[in-house]
Order: sequence, then structure tokens, then C-alpha cells
Amino acid sequence: MATYFNIETHAPRKGDLPFNPEVHVVVESFVKDKDGNIILGAKLMTDDEVDYQINRMISELESVRRRAKASLHARRPKR
Repeated sequence: MATYFNIETHAPRKGDLPFNPEVHVVVESFVKDKDGNIILGAKLMTDDEVDYQINRMISELESVRRRAKASLHARRPKR
């Protein structure tokens, strides 16, 4: 099953100048139509398909939210 969203974390490494860690939410899987529009997921033709696809994306985004917060907390400087 395709993953649509993910995170990229940027934090200082040993020897870098200090900066606050940051997280970007990225679109990991998509296609473009002939007009250049980004398409996430399959063609949806029924109410149930729409509900399933949107619920799946919401669930995936909630997981991304938890991982992004955990990543930021893990990389914050200890005080």
C-alpha cells in the first residue's frame, strides 16, 4: 500500500552551527495528470471509495503528526 505522506527532519549535526530542529511534511507518493495537477490515490467512483481514501489519508496524516512531534522533541537541545 502506497504511503502518501512522510516527514523530513533537519537538525544540527556535530560541527554544525546551532539551529532549531525543523520538520517538513512531504508528499511521498503522487502522480500528475495531463494538466500537471497532483493526484493522490486512485480514481474514486463511489461514496464508500471516497470515504475510505479520505479516512486513510487522515489516518496517515495523524501518524505523520505524531512522528514529526517525536522527531522534534528528540532533537531539541538538552537544557
